[in-house]
Amino acid sequence: TGSIRIMSDTGTSSVNPYLELAELSSANSYLGSTNISITSLGHKVATRTFSNPSTAKTRWFFIFSLAPGQSVNRTFRFSIPQLEQGAFPTSYIPTTTAAVTRAQDRLLMPVGSWYDPAKGSLFANFNTTDTSTNYRQLLSIGASTGTSERVSLAYQNHLLRGEVGASNTLSVTQFFTSTPLTPTVSVKAGISYANRTNILSMSSNGSIVSGNGSGTGVFVAPNPNVFDIGDRSGNSARFNGYYSKIKYYPRAIPNTQLQLMTQ
Repeated sequence: TGSIRIMSDTGTSSVNPYLELAELSSANSYLGSTNISITSLGHKVATRTFSNPSTAKTRWFFIFSLAPGQSVNRTFRFSIPQLEQGAFPTSYIPTTTAAVTRAQDRLLMPVGSWYDPAKGSLFANFNTTDTSTNYRQLLSIGASTGTSERVSLAYQNHLLRGEVGASNTLSVTQFFTSTPLTPTVSVKAGISYANRTNILSMSSNGSIVSGNGSGTGVFVAPNPNVFDIGDRSGNSARFNGYYSKIKYYPRAIPNTQLQLMTQ
């Protein structure tokens, strides 16, 4: 996906220009374009998804159609053109010191044959920049809608937590760390679980966390359809920070190995 931004700043003109984003072949043959008319002052974005397999280059044009003697008195400011993998532009690339709001991204993948509903383990090496006490999800294997059917690694009130739950009628089993997370400090954490046992092991920075949360019923692994990273079911609990590494294992890793992974 290609995008370019233009700001029509000041001034007037008797005709309106347009901004065009085109795709070309390796021989510079024209393969198609997207254009927008600049009819008023303010911010505009031209975006095009390059789907032609022959596309090798992109080119942008800023075009005024003026008759002899026509005058123009307008100021325009352009951003550097942006190219990204994917079907849409995700976020603004700053060219000034002005504060802007980044578009929210959702990182997920459908659950496939790699997932074992009977057992599994999750691992994340991360650091958070979040100073709030809100609930945040690090990794979650669960249903694409709703929040109960999931296995997840999360944190709240600066305390790391592991969770398992199968439905609204079953209690969620939770494990909490007793040492608060420190913003910007790297953390390694992992959880492992086994089907039809009320067992969930969790390790943080090399130390096993004992079960100190809620839930006494028999745990039945969720029937998920999506693996969410930094989100929960696409609707809440978005993580604010950085990942160095994430892993999923289709087996319940024993405590000794879980500790080694998180050291």
